[in-house]
Amino acid sequence: MAGKIKEIKSAHASERFADLPKKIKQELLGHHNDDVEIQYQVVGSTHYALIIIREKE
Repeated sequence: MAGKIKEIKSAHASERFADLPKKIKQELLGHHNDDVEIQYQVVGSTHYALIIIREKE
């Protein structure tokens, strides 16, 4: 089971963001530690993505 959701953001879908290393994604999103898990999901065929930040279990 996944951890509790801390934050959900939307962003312009970018393959570059999806390919960035985890540490850089955390910095960009303002999370500087390993207690969060970042899911990046493009919404359908739109140009938007959901970024779901969850607490790790």
